[in-house]
Amino acid sequence: MNKYIQILTVTVFILGMYLLLSLYFETSNLSIAAMIGLGLLGGILSRFFIGYVIPGRLLFHYRFIIYGMGFGLMIGLLSFVTTSIKDQSFVSQDLVKWLLISVPLGLISNGTMSYSMFRKLKKRTANATENRDSISDFAIYTDSEYKTVRGRLVLCNDKLSFYSAANQESLFEMEIIDVNPVIKKSKFMSIPNGFSLSNETKILNVAFPYYWIKLIMAERKNDHTTTN
Repeated sequence: MNKYIQILTVTVFILGMYLLLSLYFETSNLSIAAMIGLGLLGGILSRFFIGYVIPGRLLFHYRFIIYGMGFGLMIGLLSFVTTSIKDQSFVSQDLVKWLLISVPLGLISNGTMSYSMFRKLKKRTANATENRDSISDFAIYTDSEYKTVRGRLVLCNDKLSFYSAANQESLFEMEIIDVNPVIKKSKFMSIPNGFSLSNETKILNVAFPYYWIKLIMAERKNDHTTTN
């Protein structure tokens, strides 16, 4: 059912944008097609990025800057393409000008907003055992009854935990040795969007799932070595 709701939502959004741009702003069909096409392409590329890339600790730490710059880049490209189609003139200097404006704006708006939301969530769900080496991020947890909960996933002190954003409750805390992650992919284009826990019916949707699995397996190896 969720699959059809998502398709319906995207369809309604595209139709709504088309009507708004064509009737209210009197935008040409070619410009609208270019905007929608670039928007969809940008969305797919961003999904591939957070699905397949293994960022490393430094890049993961500054991920919100990358999100903001990527958002600004897409806005700049959209503005350049639609303006160029309208004026029937493609000038590389204009692209540079748009990007010089849009990338900083995207960084300030989208990047700062995402980081602020995460900091607030982290503060509300803070765990006394967390330290500077802890890794955490936004995540969506789906339990065995297919109930989804938004919150924060935390890897700390050989344990994987999840805290609900709604009530700050800890929904689970597992020893790393008990976690057997298996990558999960979206139904659309089979893009990695998370991983399952020891039980295949319990799933975590999170950005950079391969990075999380890499960290979990490294902790499992260290724990096994220490034990022996």
